[in-house]
Amino acid sequence: MKFAETRIVAVDECSMVSIELFHWLIKYLCEGSALQKIVLLGDHLQLPSVDPGNFMADLHAALKQKGMVVELKTCHRSEGNLIFDNATRISQQREPVFDKSGGFRLVVPTRHDLNKIPGSVRPGAVNLKPATL
Repeated sequence: MKFAETRIVAVDECSMVSIELFHWLIKYLCEGSALQKIVLLGDHLQLPSVDPGNFMADLHAALKQKGMVVELKTCHRSEGNLIFDNATRISQQREPVFDKSGGFRLVVPTRHDLNKIPGSVRPGAVNLKPATL
């Protein structure tokens, strides 16, 4: 088998992995490899996969109680950055700070702007008639 010699697997961006995908990964690795360790890397506060459930957040909560997680507390790439701060606020279900000078502003399209969206933006896209109140 292709992965017969595999001993350690690292899964990056694990918040994007669904429970079903993880199930199949573990199933096939256990059946066809010499798997000894799996390392999951990701941010449990990021958006979950598009499939049902929130595998990374649930796993983080369960393993944290057993002292089996490592959490990085400081993000050196974007600490103090308005985008980072707003991402944190959004993950906490709080409203972001809109600051045009900081590069984060709320854009609300007008009816005129909505009619300018070309159909080629997305295959099959169509311009919708403005809603009536």
